[in-house]
Amino acid sequence: MFMSSKRILLVDDEPAILRSLQRLLRRRGYETLTAESGVAALAMLETASVDVIVSDMRMPNMNGAEFLARARSLYPDVIRILLTGYSDMECTIKAINDGGIYGYLSKPWDGDQLLNLIASSCSRNLQVDKSAKVVLGMHRENQKLKQCVERQSREMAMSDQYVKDAYQSVQTHQQLTENCLNNLLEIKLKGHRDVCHKVASIARQIAGLLCLSGTDVQLIRKGAALYGIGKIALPEILLTLPQDQFTQEQKAAYLSYPVHTASLLMTFPAYREIADILILHKSYLDGTGYPARVEPDHQHLVADLLMVAVDYVEYSVGWVTGQRERHENTVAALQARSGQYDERLLAAVSTVTMEVTTLQNDVSIMVPVSSLVPGMLLHRDLHSPQGILLISKGTSLSENMIQQLRRLQANIEERLILDVRFQAQEPVIEEVELYPVQASC
Repeated sequence: MFMSSKRILLVDDEPAILRSLQRLLRRRGYETLTAESGVAALAMLETASVDVIVSDMRMPNMNGAEFLARARSLYPDVIRILLTGYSDMECTIKAINDGGIYGYLSKPWDGDQLLNLIASSCSRNLQVDKSAKVVLGMHRENQKLKQCVERQSREMAMSDQYVKDAYQSVQTHQQLTENCLNNLLEIKLKGHRDVCHKVASIARQIAGLLCLSGTDVQLIRKGAALYGIGKIALPEILLTLPQDQFTQEQKAAYLSYPVHTASLLMTFPAYREIADILILHKSYLDGTGYPARVEPDHQHLVADLLMVAVDYVEYSVGWVTGQRERHENTVAALQARSGQYDERLLAAVSTVTMEVTTLQNDVSIMVPVSSLVPGMLLHRDLHSPQGILLISKGTSLSENMIQQLRRLQANIEERLILDVRFQAQEPVIEEVELYPVQASC
């Protein structure tokens, strides 16, 4: 029989339901505590530690949403699950937003579904705890290094080379932090890293067409890499179900992820500026989305650009409709919601397409495996769909490597796109399928 050391707190004002839940969970080896009200449960939590709370929604004096919100503020590490037969949509949304619940089931609940939800939440919490410790340790090391640089910068005897080396170390730590955060989400949302690369590519091209500054381009790069990390706080169903199939409650919960992203990034001083930008990348110009803009007429260009790039890529890879979409269909879908976007950005994204062109040796391009030729230099690390590093940045592609990549491509559904440049001094390759890089400004 499956055994667990986890302790579950069950909260319901109906003793018969509590007994039924206890029998179900004890058969799986869970230790259970029970409370017949939110007030009693809060009192119990003062003296007893628990791993998971399973609470009914409709209870007298303090309903499930209010209780879970209180529990979240006092015991944020405890996983919260809601059982509801209550039809009030606002209460359910309040439980999702204020209570930060991991998941919910409708009454009458299915025993196997409840057991699977509890097991999944415990497993995820263990993985998050391990990864969070890694991120926290890296953050502390980053802070120590930053303080060291600031202190040494005040000393006139510091050499220019030392300053450059220290700055590079800070940048390296920041990159490691970004990688760790994205690895954490990749565990839960397969393909997330590849989507981030696509968002970065599309956003960089739009920025080039609009002749944005180097500072804005750096913010765009960082935003593309980090925009989705708040999704780690979402229930798994919201990361597997196509967005077009969301209920209103699920849509409201999903649109909260930019707030989770910003909250996480605000704990890192180096990311506070990008946090202020990313919180707006689902805040559409027509007042829809979340959070709603306080000043709908005010446009933050970097946030608006990331909004278009994210929506374009997530639609094209199938996260919205459940199937991959062609460029023309994706652009048409965005244009149908034209009031939500900056018209300049819509016009720019419509030019981001596969085209035939002549390339110069100093241009970085995105090409599929079928268009690779020996001598191309990999401009960015290539990872498998599972996140495994296949080829490192700077590698010169040989005929043997290209053949191996073609065999790999033939055995997987996801299309491999490589960011490459050329070593040759003369113009190279015509009729290559690519994403255009940028216009001259």
